[in-house]
Amino acid sequence: MAIDGKTLHMTPLDKAIVPPPMYASSLEFPAPVVGIATRPCFFHERSSRTDRNWVEFLVTMSDRKVALLNFGLLGNGVSLTPGFSPPSIMATVDAPGTNSSDKEMDILPALEGSVLRDITIIDANKDSFTVIAVASPKAAREKYISFDNLIEMNISWNASGDSSQSLSAEITITASLPLREGRALRIVNWSDTAFTEKARGSALVELSDGALSNIHMVEY
Repeated sequence: MAIDGKTLHMTPLDKAIVPPPMYASSLEFPAPVVGIATRPCFFHERSSRTDRNWVEFLVTMSDRKVALLNFGLLGNGVSLTPGFSPPSIMATVDAPGTNSSDKEMDILPALEGSVLRDITIIDANKDSFTVIAVASPKAAREKYISFDNLIEMNISWNASGDSSQSLSAEITITASLPLREGRALRIVNWSDTAFTEKARGSALVELSDGALSNIHMVEY
């Protein structure tokens, strides 16, 4: 996958090698794409990719919305590669703030105006994800804020109940951690998520000073 503004270009390298800037298929979003998260293979998780409500990708956008994409089962997209059905958007949901419990109110001001980046899926089941993302606090007038916030969220979805294939989804903040050490450069899953139960619910974070930290979010 390659990001090009509001468009996500896709090529299945197991079916065809299409050299950039060409691509097998593309999907346009309502706002510029900031980042993409792919559902990892988790320990003891049984794949249900044949389920039409199976969510495989998360896409964060510059308008603070998150899009949920399926595995290309609906066949709605156009592809230049035989046998490849591109993902389609199943739901779009607002970033934290729309569905907020009382305990979330303390950290919502830090999220105001911020865009989620480096979103990473750290746990999953059939109808929800636990994700970690980086939110950079909005700078006040004449004041530079030099640290990021790690936000843990639960993204859940269910069938909308009508004849369409869309889903209804919501995001709930479950934990927050200010990185007083500085900025987060990137977040990645552990390489053994498919083989080690302890790898679920945690991620590896690289900080701007080069340090690596194992983040296992704890509810605040």
